[in-house]
This record gives sequence, C-alpha cells and structure tokens, in this order.
Amino acid sequence: MNTEYRDGLLFTEMSLKWLGKTVDIDNIVIDTGASHTLISSDVAESIGILYANGDRIVSMYGIGGQEFAFRKKIDGVLLGRKLMEGTELDFGYLGDDGINGLIGLDLLMDSKAVVDLNKLQITFASN
Repeated sequence: MNTEYRDGLLFTEMSLKWLGKTVDIDNIVIDTGASHTLISSDVAESIGILYANGDRIVSMYGIGGQEFAFRKKIDGVLLGRKLMEGTELDFGYLGDDGINGLIGLDLLMDSKAVVDLNKLQITFASN
C-alpha cells in the first residue's frame, strides 16, 4: 500500500463497504498517535453510514480540544489489498482542510500493518 508524504503528514487511501455499497476515500492520514480510526462523517454519509440509535458516542481529545463522534461496526475496510470485515470505526467532523480521515493504531494493529517510512509503504504481516 503506497503512501505520500505531504505537508508533514503521511497520506494514503482506503475503501469502506457498507450495505452493498463501497466508497473509496483519499486524503487519509496515517496517525500512529490516534488510538482509533476516524472517518469524515460527510464521506461516510455518501454511502449511507449515518448515526443511528444504539451507536456509541465517543469523545476524542487533541490539539483542538474535545470533539465527539459516533462508533459503528461496518461491513468492511480495505487497506491496499488487506480486507478487514466487521470493523468498528469512528465517524465525525474533521474540519475543512481536506483531510477525510485518520487511520489510527486500532486499524494498523488489527491489520498487522508494517509501516516502512524509508520506502513510504505499508505492508501487512502474514501472521
């Protein structure tokens, strides 16, 4: 899985699967400082991922203070060729700077990602 170093951040892309629909998302930041993956609710809404009663509300803390998102189990996440099914992701507002999401440690660890900063690539361990 290729990455791009831009504006001091490491960017990649991913796809989400939900109820038979798929959305390809670009401008995703690989953020090893984030405990959980966060996807723009605007992007998620394009394939019908919306807040529903019973979805967990989570709070996030960062430089900008405290923000809230909803957590939902989705059908699939595709990182490069690595498909993960039944993954829980957070969905919320990410601002207007063109970043569509953050891949956090949860997804990186679950996928057994190996981040090679020298080659600017992500591979996935087989075991």
